[in-house]
Amino acid sequence: MAIVGGGASGALCATHLLRESTRSGALVRITIIDRDGGYGPGLAYGTTYPRHRLNVPAGRMSVFPDQPEHFVEWARGAGVPADPGAFLARGLYGSYLTEVLASAERDALPGAIEWVPAEATEVSVAPDTAGLRIGLSGREPIDADCVILALGVLPREPPGWATKPGCAARYVADPLRGDALGRIEDGDDVLLLGTGLTMVDVALRLTERRPRLTIRAVSRHGLLPHRHRPADPAAGSVPAVNFSPSSGAGPRDLVRAIRRAAAVDPCRWREVVDSLRARSEQVWSGLDHDSRRVLLARFGRYWDIHRHRMAPEVAVWIDDLVRRRQLRLGRGSVVEAADDGDALLVRLLQDGQLREQRFHWIVDCSGPPADVSRSPDRLTAQLLTSGFARVEPLRLGLETDPGGRLIARDGRPHSNAFTLGPPRRGGLFETTAIPELREQAQSLAEKISALLYSGSRRRGAGAETAQ
Repeated sequence: MAIVGGGASGALCATHLLRESTRSGALVRITIIDRDGGYGPGLAYGTTYPRHRLNVPAGRMSVFPDQPEHFVEWARGAGVPADPGAFLARGLYGSYLTEVLASAERDALPGAIEWVPAEATEVSVAPDTAGLRIGLSGREPIDADCVILALGVLPREPPGWATKPGCAARYVADPLRGDALGRIEDGDDVLLLGTGLTMVDVALRLTERRPRLTIRAVSRHGLLPHRHRPADPAAGSVPAVNFSPSSGAGPRDLVRAIRRAAAVDPCRWREVVDSLRARSEQVWSGLDHDSRRVLLARFGRYWDIHRHRMAPEVAVWIDDLVRRRQLRLGRGSVVEAADDGDALLVRLLQDGQLREQRFHWIVDCSGPPADVSRSPDRLTAQLLTSGFARVEPLRLGLETDPGGRLIARDGRPHSNAFTLGPPRRGGLFETTAIPELREQAQSLAEKISALLYSGSRRRGAGAETAQ
């Protein structure tokens, strides 16, 4: 079988597939395809900058749901003093993902994993077989019985002004990839598009060795993520959110229910928000399309800043940048930008007024695409154009069945093509953090092991190796 994407999602899938193979006896041979040739950390956890911290406590970051202390114990074994409530460096977690996958590979039969550094550009039904064919840029295609698309967060289409001559060279579309920020110099004026967790990462990284750098960050709401606070184990049970979509309640009723629960003990609103995590899929699936659209449009950003919070240390560092006015935050959007020699002349719409300002750089921190069909990702474009996959109704991701199988244009699910994580946005509400990814990866491993095992038996191969 093949996994397209070698970052966190792909590493989790491969680890759980090897683990399930050992448990069930359905031996599997995995080809992992990644255009950057990196396997394990991916962009999110490949950072080496120590101020890039996890925004989930270490005690909830184990690769294995049945071993909640696994990451904490691994960190201690690596010489890092860690407790379940600590917010450790993301680079350390990347090392953990790499080591866990390497350990699973060592425990498997020789040749269980093949690593292919190439860009996947196509997935289609393989000729004359029941399998799938993965087209690769600059290489021969690979055939597999089953494919998992572990694509992570897809790139966003650049705004029209960013493609103009002179503008493109000073627009950073993907600030977390490689040395994308390396050309920004001390003393430059930088505009960040977005005020969420990606902006926080970029602001900390840029100001590390550039004390004269000035940053303005704008977004539609101009809101920063809230900060985590240590839980109080003596505080008792968390106030319940009394909401059931089956009663015909809509998005406003859900928001009112959350507010009522938080009002019982305002100091514990974080625990109230976090308590919905286990129910998010049930609540989301109970809402109709219009209710989902309203919930995202009117309340989505407010949910994000309460749900996806900064580590306490990170919040202190950001507060310091704001206090020193090295980082300025506000509501706004770029209407136009034009080449102005060694900088860009930018027209910003702020509070209903147009203002012009010069920035040496514009860095896009605005997150995943609002319409997945407009992402410049080549593979996603091919999947949609060919009809192998289709966009889910909110257009935030690819449509899947509840088990993660891709839905083709004709409405039928593929039996052997799956995805997980960010590409399932829209169909699922919570699908980007490690606690959700590991559950999806484990579930896929169980389904695929059963699929490959039954397929190999039908071919008369018994429980021998399936690709």
